[in-house]
Amino acid sequence: MDTDMTAVEKVNVKIYYETLCPYCINFFVYYLQPEIVSLHKYLNIRLYPYGNAETKEEGDHYEITCQHGESECYGNKLHACAIDIIKNVTKSTLYNCCLMGNQSDDNAATECGVQMKIDADPIKECAKSDKGNQLLKDYGEKSMYVGYPGVPFILVDGKTSSADVFKKDICEAFIEPPPPCKT
Repeated sequence: MDTDMTAVEKVNVKIYYETLCPYCINFFVYYLQPEIVSLHKYLNIRLYPYGNAETKEEGDHYEITCQHGESECYGNKLHACAIDIIKNVTKSTLYNCCLMGNQSDDNAATECGVQMKIDADPIKECAKSDKGNQLLKDYGEKSMYVGYPGVPFILVDGKTSSADVFKKDICEAFIEPPPPCKT
């Protein structure tokens, strides 16, 4: 059988976070980014940029309040819009890792876009629009059902993980660990 046709075993990783949380920033920059670079073809990654925010609804109107203020809500929207606009999950995750290391603001969106050859303008426009608000609200609804105690909240194949054992947990989730797990 041609090895290119062989199904690749994948591990599911879900990360619930907020953009200005120091622990989340540390996780994205020092733990997630290196693992995405080495293990991306073996992972099904889902990011949930909402964190400890709160959505209050009154009729058709809703308001989202973020733990670290309005700039965090905007950063969360940038992340949500990047996920929506950049269809390649690996690329959008690496873009969001770059944002996390650079304040998750418009300047970061532009700079990370230049570095990664991604047009940041549609992402910034989305974050400033009703679509950005709706995406963030949707992530809030998805996050609400998980009931995590704090962020970052990391699930590897449905089991809770943490930054210090992230790679170990990923590698142990495989039936046949891929080559990056053997280094």
